[in-house]
Amino acid sequence: MVLKIIIAIILLAVLFLTVKNKAVYTSFIKQYEKDITLPVLAPYAFTVIDKLNFYKRFPKMVNFIHQKMIILRGSKLSKDYTRIYLAKVITVFTLFVFFTLALTMANDSEYSNLIYGFLLTGIITFYLVKDLDKKVKQRKDAIIIELPEFVNKLILLVNAGETVQGAIKKCVQQNKKKIYDSPLYYELNEAVNKMTANTSFQDVLKDFNYRCGIQEVSIFTTTVMMNYRKGGSLLVDSLKELSVSLWDKRKTVTRIKGGGSFFQTGFSDYIHICIRTYYRDLPGACRILKKWGRDITMKTFLTDFWNDEEGMETIEMLLILSVLIVIAVMFKEKIKTWADQLFSKINKEMKID
Repeated sequence: MVLKIIIAIILLAVLFLTVKNKAVYTSFIKQYEKDITLPVLAPYAFTVIDKLNFYKRFPKMVNFIHQKMIILRGSKLSKDYTRIYLAKVITVFTLFVFFTLALTMANDSEYSNLIYGFLLTGIITFYLVKDLDKKVKQRKDAIIIELPEFVNKLILLVNAGETVQGAIKKCVQQNKKKIYDSPLYYELNEAVNKMTANTSFQDVLKDFNYRCGIQEVSIFTTTVMMNYRKGGSLLVDSLKELSVSLWDKRKTVTRIKGGGSFFQTGFSDYIHICIRTYYRDLPGACRILKKWGRDITMKTFLTDFWNDEEGMETIEMLLILSVLIVIAVMFKEKIKTWADQLFSKINKEMKID
């Protein structure tokens, strides 16, 4: 009965706030409809943000999201996208709380199972916030991979007698189709727009460096600012030296991305070690450890497993495992009954044979 009342209150609150404040947020929702999770429930989420004063109550979380959005979306749009991401977190949190209560009520489960459902909700909410780190890293890697090619094009155009500003504009024009798919060319396009608006070249480069927020871009902009007035040959020589280090950095990034993750290569081996050790096959376990080329302890394994960001994400794996564990605990009685029925059926068939 209590669960029914709570579910009814949640439903009424969501419906009431959505209908009441729909007109207030209509223009904002239309503007960013593609980026908003479940636009139908967006008025409810935005109302919760405003009424609960999220920015003052949860300053650390909001500041964390805002800093990531500055990197991902730029300083102009960061405020709006911070608001959109907070709405996403609130929407997902509300839906998981609702479904946890509904599943518990539908299956006549014990109230203790609510703890597991709320634990899962907390893990997913945490994952949504930490997922921004993954997106920032992907953006950084994409810029590092594309930057050496861009620098080489710049060298060729400057060698051919083009100014640096003109060379940057030509590079952007040649890649117009992938501006919105490429973080580097998106930022370069913004830089070209500012140059067209007669902003000084140094200010354009400083702003470009700030928006990218990557050391390699900082070195590139510093090199250009120090040498673009000295003449084409000096600038080209400086960019050639820089290009070598950028290609080395690109090789490192692509090797890490393409070489497989610790989870992909090491986890199965670690399971083999545990099995071999259990069955007293220590020589076999030692051979696997030698193949890794270093001493692996449980501490180093867990550290590598947690820090791994390639292939299937570690947090995603933990999330999947958490979901499976919570589902198994919540429906343990039904799973047990089903398993007993299955094994009894198998036993009967074997006796008949």
